[in-house]
Amino acid sequence: MKYAYIAKKSLQILLVSVFVGILICLYLTIAGLVIDFSNKVLRGDLLDFVRGLVVASILIILLLLLNAHYGKRWYDNGRLLIEGYYEGEGEWDPFKHIFFVFTNSLMAFFSGFLLGSEVPSVMMGSSCGLIASRIAKDNDKDVVKCAGSAGFAVAYMSPIAGLCHLIEENKKHLSFKLILLGLPTIALSFLIAFLFRHYVYHFHSVYMVFDSFLPFRYYPLLLLIGFLSVLVAKMFFIGYKLIARSKTMMRYMDIITFIIAIGYMVLRRFYPFLVGDGSSLFESGLLDFAWFAILGILLFRILNTSLSFEASLSGDVVVPALAMGAVLSDLIVSLFAEIMPGIAEYASIIRFVGMLSVFASVSGNFLTSFALIFNSTFKFSVLPVMVSLSIAKIFDMLSNKLLDKAEAKADRDIQKRVV
Repeated sequence: MKYAYIAKKSLQILLVSVFVGILICLYLTIAGLVIDFSNKVLRGDLLDFVRGLVVASILIILLLLLNAHYGKRWYDNGRLLIEGYYEGEGEWDPFKHIFFVFTNSLMAFFSGFLLGSEVPSVMMGSSCGLIASRIAKDNDKDVVKCAGSAGFAVAYMSPIAGLCHLIEENKKHLSFKLILLGLPTIALSFLIAFLFRHYVYHFHSVYMVFDSFLPFRYYPLLLLIGFLSVLVAKMFFIGYKLIARSKTMMRYMDIITFIIAIGYMVLRRFYPFLVGDGSSLFESGLLDFAWFAILGILLFRILNTSLSFEASLSGDVVVPALAMGAVLSDLIVSLFAEIMPGIAEYASIIRFVGMLSVFASVSGNFLTSFALIFNSTFKFSVLPVMVSLSIAKIFDMLSNKLLDKAEAKADRDIQKRVV
């Protein structure tokens, strides 16, 4: 009996790893190609732009109509159904889930919605876990949880981040068995993704390169970044809640989604840094702009990330949160450039610190955020990130105590949707 159990679990882990590794790699590859094609069409000559706008508009209408009849339950990446499954409310249809999240998010990426692909990767990973459990005829919810975190690990090409994600997302029900299942599942999924990137297609993942330490004289800015990261996160929550609580907006969200999709596609042609997931801001930055222009870009991205998150398409705010952190850091560097000469030389390190701080403040997953430091030449950024995340965590705890209990609970519910 013991050996049969081990064999069954080994089969599940193998199936989950193969399914998650291949599916998420294909998803990220296609997502990258869609974004590249969108940039080529929408930023090409005028005729190509008009054609792309018309074709994309028709596809969005068809997709929204399809969603209205069959895919309403997948607008939030299927999070509610998957969480309900963990609470004993029954299984969902993993094939429909993968189809709608896949297509909805790709359409969002083409249009320029301020959404990323990481949480769809987590949720589709969970569906892969459910499919593998059905094949193995063993309905083990821990396997499904591990599959979701394996999707996160593949999306970021970081098994350490995947393990931290598994721990933080299941901290209330954490067990030795869950960790024991998670380690090989995440490791094998990452291995498959690594081989896919090396031999098939090198899809994009977050990675920052630094060639110098951040001098200690600039560390006071890290305290400011930690504080402002929490402020940015709260602004995002307020924007999201105002939209979610507006009965008029929610009633006509399909129409609003179509209208803003057209607007984002137009903006993508003229001001591409305003829309999309914002990954282009990680390295290029905005230091060529005046400080008030950077502030305007930051406010625009906060508001429109909230709007994109509630739109009738799929996606997440992980990468957009990182982008908000990058813009916030560039704003701070721009403001203090005259007071602290030479700070622009370390803009990339400060930008990376701001990215992780805002991501941690938005998602509430500070351990996972710190684990993403391994997506950089981390020996240069460990201490600055630790300082900024610690300050952000302190201010996050203090701000939550000041909030009404109902509002704090609403923030936590939103954080569960983010990661």
